[in-house]
Amino acid sequence: LDLSSVEGLYASAAYRVEVRRAGTADAFASCFVFETRNDWVYYDFFNRDPALRPNVLRAADQFGNPKADIRTASFALFSFADTAVEVRITLLQPGMVANSVTIRPLRHGHAAIIAPDRRTLTFTLPSPQKLSVEINDRLNPLFLFADAPDVPDLTATHYFGPGIHRIPGNGTLTVRSNERVYLAAGAIVEGRFALQANSANITIRGRGILSRGEWPHPIDLSFNSLTTQTTIGTSGSHHLVIEGLTIVQSTAWQIAIEDFSARGDATHHNSYLNLKMVSFAGNTDGIWVTGRNNRVRDCFIFNNDDAFVCKGGGDTVISDCVVWGGPWGHLLLLHTILAGFPSIDNLTLENIDEIGREGSPEVLWASGSAGRTISNIT
Repeated sequence: LDLSSVEGLYASAAYRVEVRRAGTADAFASCFVFETRNDWVYYDFFNRDPALRPNVLRAADQFGNPKADIRTASFALFSFADTAVEVRITLLQPGMVANSVTIRPLRHGHAAIIAPDRRTLTFTLPSPQKLSVEINDRLNPLFLFADAPDVPDLTATHYFGPGIHRIPGNGTLTVRSNERVYLAAGAIVEGRFALQANSANITIRGRGILSRGEWPHPIDLSFNSLTTQTTIGTSGSHHLVIEGLTIVQSTAWQIAIEDFSARGDATHHNSYLNLKMVSFAGNTDGIWVTGRNNRVRDCFIFNNDDAFVCKGGGDTVISDCVVWGGPWGHLLLLHTILAGFPSIDNLTLENIDEIGREGSPEVLWASGSAGRTISNIT
């Protein structure tokens, strides 16, 4: 796979990942290992003097708070069913050896066997899971995104087959009601999806990668600026399904479905399933669950802002997710500011593995307008 034309996404020079059916002498199958790099330039965004806001606080080759020490985040994708698999990870960089290995979430109890030369490690994966493999320290984690096999949607309105695709122009694809978008395994799509306002019955799914590495994080952090950079967003959508994608190097909010209808009923019954997100820039909120009757399940979020955001609504469940947040943001942000939404109520988070946080001490942060309430948060 030639990634020379894809900005912000590289072939890993550090890790080789191979898998085979557990308990067999089958040959190992090699998985492509991608690498993302922490090259976010941190500006003085919040200086009260506008003339000073473009100043660089930390350049791309500087680390430490408020940017976090993490240098790279690599990942490999593979699918299997009806068997356990043996995973073999080989260290490729000269002189690199594994003195210790931590596999998160810790509750799975995965213990890697380190070879005598400390250049290779193996462990058994009983079922598809989303894992962070951390060798010696946490500066260059390797994420393993194991899925169940998928059935391609070859008749999708917008079908992206294996290979590299750049959305023409400014990189925005407009998706309308009742359309389907499919990113096949092996597809890398550079750009963003802007959903038709107040749309319905849109499906965006697949095992491909949606990349925003070509577009810089905006210096202007106004609402309008961030909206035009949102990876998947709209002012309202219902019965939306986003499933299976890997989203990398977002430059603003990742999945931000608002509700700008005067009645507050344009966004509801949306599903966000089996998503993987790996982004270093600020403002990379994971998934917004504004509206009612939304479901988030089995997602992995490595980002630098809030993992989940609700600006109004409720009757929503977020479950079985793995989250590693950055210096900005929280696990959950509740923000009752939208006209038409008097409250946030009946919101449940369950079975969430928070495997890392690099910044703010608060897990939950809430704010709102006078007269609006937040209730029944579990």
